[in-house]
Amino acid sequence: MFVLSSSDIRFEEEKLFSMGQTPLALMSIVGAMSALKFIEDFKNVCKVVAVCGKGNNAGDALALLYNLKLKGYDCSIYQPWGAATEECRVQRELCRSLGIEETSDLKSADVIVEGLLGVGFYGNLREETLKLIREINNLNKPIVSMDIPAGLNSDTGEPQPDAIRAAYTYSIGFLKRGYLFRQSYEYTGKVIVIDIGFPPPENGLKIFTSSDAKTLIKKKDDFSHKVEKGSLLVWAGSKQYPGALRLCLEGALNMGVGMSFSIVEDEFSILPPETIPIAERDFISNEIDEKISKKFRAVLIGPGLTNKRETFIKEFVSKTSLPLILDADALFPDIVDLIKDKEVVITPHEGEFRRIYKNDSDRVERFEAFLEQFPNITLVLKGPNTLVGKGSQKYVVPIADCDLAVAGSGDVLSGMIGALLSTGYDTLTASLLAVFVHAIIPEIARQKNMRVTRSSDLIKLLKALGGFENIIESCDFI
Repeated sequence: MFVLSSSDIRFEEEKLFSMGQTPLALMSIVGAMSALKFIEDFKNVCKVVAVCGKGNNAGDALALLYNLKLKGYDCSIYQPWGAATEECRVQRELCRSLGIEETSDLKSADVIVEGLLGVGFYGNLREETLKLIREINNLNKPIVSMDIPAGLNSDTGEPQPDAIRAAYTYSIGFLKRGYLFRQSYEYTGKVIVIDIGFPPPENGLKIFTSSDAKTLIKKKDDFSHKVEKGSLLVWAGSKQYPGALRLCLEGALNMGVGMSFSIVEDEFSILPPETIPIAERDFISNEIDEKISKKFRAVLIGPGLTNKRETFIKEFVSKTSLPLILDADALFPDIVDLIKDKEVVITPHEGEFRRIYKNDSDRVERFEAFLEQFPNITLVLKGPNTLVGKGSQKYVVPIADCDLAVAGSGDVLSGMIGALLSTGYDTLTASLLAVFVHAIIPEIARQKNMRVTRSSDLIKLLKALGGFENIIESCDFI
């Protein structure tokens, strides 16, 4: 599945039409496939009213209604402004041929199917449409919106100024980009993609699922050495934020890293017993035993360091050829120029991303613009629906879970990515697998009557659930 902008959707539709497909034939497929989902979602309802506009979004709603009538539902149409497109008129006549009549009585409906406006809508709603949308919302009936709730901008997720508040949105072919934004959630209800046979699109964000993750897991080698299982150097934490170091290390260790090293100021007691300490003064002065430094396979820098280490971090990053994970206090405004040609993952949250990359576009556009400008850098843009990409490869992990919004959650994630990177996974694969596992742990915990309430719970569950491979294999909800 993919997430597309409205312009990309139009491009994919036109490409399909150029291959001989017709809008009317697509509409018939939409109706048949949506009916299968509707029957699954609404087993015990009788009366369905389709509230329709004038265009092809209305045609989709009518195609669904036609199929529901064939399945025995009591169906009616409310179309106050008539049909403007040929496809919509054909669908209306098909409904009439089955005896589906028009009505203005929306109160008697058990479920309302809404097909007022499609993804082509932009600007503000006309007064008569806005009035109808609010009347429908005030009925407090379950609403199924076809493709997108009327009044919602499909690219931004913003109501214009109000929108249908759907129980379900049947998103046709692709998810709409606006569904990634928080403001859309109170309008879309449960979003279900209706597959109607589009080939993979040329653009857009790919939705990363458990099926994708399972194909990326490497087979374990029981004859591997501890360094081959991953050897990670972590430069994190400070006297002000000592916990950041521990969280990074525990996240890496519970992902299965074979060896871990940590740069520390002067206090070793907070380290896990498996971690080998390296004095910061020795690291900065390049006085580390070469036998130790040769064991490093990747380096994680940033969480909890504060900005006091900027000069030394820049110097190290400029010289090293090791794979890097940079987070938090390693994300200086000018760091991108130092790393643009290196094997590197950066894991900013929204504020940190604005600090290193100035762009006034929305979150998705900034993500895409950064990847185009810096194609060698793997970007993990943290937050609800975390975005992960490198160059032209763009993904979204479609999970928004407030249990992840706890201090230190990002530190754990950085450690998880570092562990995989140090075992030989490439930067994009390491990031995708770690982000996915990190995101699904809270839901798996709830299924087992547990709860993530602090970042250390993520670490404990990562181990208790059998490691990241077992967590991925057991995931059945995405």
